[in-house]
Amino acid sequence: MSRSEFIIHATLEEVDGLTRSLADLARTCLPAEKLVGLEIAVAEALNNVVLHGYDGREGTISAALTVRDGAVTVEIRDGGRPVPAGAFEAAGSLDDMDPLVESGRGLGLMVGLSDRLDYASAPDGNCLTLEFDRQDPAG
Repeated sequence: MSRSEFIIHATLEEVDGLTRSLADLARTCLPAEKLVGLEIAVAEALNNVVLHGYDGREGTISAALTVRDGAVTVEIRDGGRPVPAGAFEAAGSLDDMDPLVESGRGLGLMVGLSDRLDYASAPDGNCLTLEFDRQDPAG
């Protein structure tokens, strides 16, 4: 098992760099399709923290990527506003998304592209965990 951790300021510029760093670490561990899914889901999650969690306020985001035999896990923690209760459960499926809509797809992409998703909010902050299997169940 290996684990890499990062802390950034909650800005869109730093989100781009963190997304690339996490994808680079996962590049040798995931098949190409899963890697693209990780990159999109993580970018959506981090952007949502900046745009909706902190909503222009200063803050930090920590992220950790853990590689285990069966999966790659990305854990994102922040001190911004929590995701509204039930929002992940209500997110539409990838099949129902309109590709031309410019916003409102982030939660659905996170749910649809990860193999498992867990979200918890507590007084000390929020924690989103996205897990990606290292190979498809049929493979």
